[in-house]
Amino acid sequence: MEDADCPTPGELRLLLRGVIDPELGSDIVELGMVRDATIDDAGAVTVTIALTTSGCPLRAQIQRDIRSRVGSAPGVTSVSIEWTEM
Repeated sequence: MEDADCPTPGELRLLLRGVIDPELGSDIVELGMVRDATIDDAGAVTVTIALTTSGCPLRAQIQRDIRSRVGSAPGVTSVSIEWTEM
């Protein structure tokens, strides 16, 4: 059973809309980069992000922005990011 204070997967996606790809100027949800966003009962979030290339030079910035946006949500205890390619 989910904690009432934890964001739902849909709410996680709304938070991720605030993460802008600095190169393209659009949010990572709109760009189709968010492949999955889940939260477990303990508040641990796992986000799967698809990059255009594994050597994306802006990966660190996107990672910081995801951790900042999602990690500040009530009930979130940790944020893990898994990377894949488009």
